[in-house]
Amino acid sequence: DKMIYALWCAAALCCLSAEYLRILQHSGYKPQRGYFRCFFTWHFAVTAAVAAYGLFCRFCAPLPWLVCGGYTLAALPLTLIRKKSPLRFTKRAVRIFAVNFALTAVLSWQFACFLPIFTPLTVLLAWLLCLPVDCVIARIYIRKACRKLRDSGVTVVAITGSYGKTSCKDMLHALLCDSIAPDGSCNTPLGIAAFINRSELSGRYLVLEFGARKRGDIALLCRLYKPFCGIITGVCAQHLSTFKREENVLAAKRELAENVPPDGFCVMGEGAKALLGAGASATTLTSVQCRDVTLSPQGITFVAMHDGETAQISLPHVTEYSADTFALCAEVCLRLGQSFAATVKNAAFVRQTAHRMQVTYNGRFYVIDDSYNASIEGVKGACRTLEKLRGVVALSQGIVEGGKRTVELNRRCGEMLGNCCETVVAIGKNASYIAEGASKTGCRVLTAKNLKEGLKAALPYVKREGFLLFQNDLPDLPNV
Repeated sequence: DKMIYALWCAAALCCLSAEYLRILQHSGYKPQRGYFRCFFTWHFAVTAAVAAYGLFCRFCAPLPWLVCGGYTLAALPLTLIRKKSPLRFTKRAVRIFAVNFALTAVLSWQFACFLPIFTPLTVLLAWLLCLPVDCVIARIYIRKACRKLRDSGVTVVAITGSYGKTSCKDMLHALLCDSIAPDGSCNTPLGIAAFINRSELSGRYLVLEFGARKRGDIALLCRLYKPFCGIITGVCAQHLSTFKREENVLAAKRELAENVPPDGFCVMGEGAKALLGAGASATTLTSVQCRDVTLSPQGITFVAMHDGETAQISLPHVTEYSADTFALCAEVCLRLGQSFAATVKNAAFVRQTAHRMQVTYNGRFYVIDDSYNASIEGVKGACRTLEKLRGVVALSQGIVEGGKRTVELNRRCGEMLGNCCETVVAIGKNASYIAEGASKTGCRVLTAKNLKEGLKAALPYVKREGFLLFQNDLPDLPNV
């Protein structure tokens, strides 16, 4: 019976700890990159309540089935909550989960009533125990991908920057003939290796997104998946909780230009002009010009010009800066030998990128999903669009990885949103700073503890045919 209760308890607590495994996975399995923030989440508050229940049972009602039953009732509903970035049960995650289950089962034999509060630490211990095996497997997995990429002869085009990487990657994939690219934000060594290992690499070009949270990350990606050319969209204060200083962000993005071969090239966005001349490759701004940008809820239209040729372009994006993204991508296509006419023709295949100013219509009003926006430049670009729309209600969590500049960046975020929105609902731990900035503009300012409360506060102010904006790193999106 005791073994049954220990396994039951372990199963319930592993369900409870799945959120901590998700956070660890989202941190790239590097706890120093934000895992310990889990102790300041609502989920840990629930965990603490479960721990209090366990202690109550230990001293007031010492019945094993009561302890295990209570843990199960608390844990199961939490597993049903949808996450914007859910736990992906990769082989690595399954290994950690299995080791965590074994650890919890052993500890539950004697300490079931005390365990819930330690679930974040048991996940960390399981990660540590799996780490030697994971490192060996990762090395083999990455080497396999590098060898497959080298043998395929595919030309790698790399995209990095503080903002707009995924949108740029998706657009270049649509515009560049005979190209392949992973879906979503696949921008880490293992994530890219997984895509390469499961793909046929049948195209001529492979468009990859290179992400970084510290100096050296992009240089590593360049050594593994050697790019012939690349795009640096722009540089700004982003991920400062890990980069610490903006100079480190600039140095990290420079690594792409420094690692492109001498016969390659690197195209810079306006926000990356400081990197012109970096490295041995040809670094350049785009020669494609975009004029007469017009915007509607259905997308943008503009005139693209290059070397005497002009074309009317229509894109489903609702951001003016998407015309600049088109210019960057078109420049790469031209330098790789594709004609301007072919690039213009392929513009018909460009689609919206999920969670990046993605517009949907629910029959009463428009929903703008910009929830993956994580930089101040992204906010600035979004606000240029919002200035041209009427009746915008914004929900914002602000810049969540601002480091020492968190207060300043979130005040700026609030002020920019206040200048172009009728109502700003500030959410979460940065709500006071966002509200402080927005209140300078005279717009209606509301605050809420979480997205659910914020949505409830915002909906009464959304007009028919108006706009509801989800802005900046919101953890989960409801259906509206």
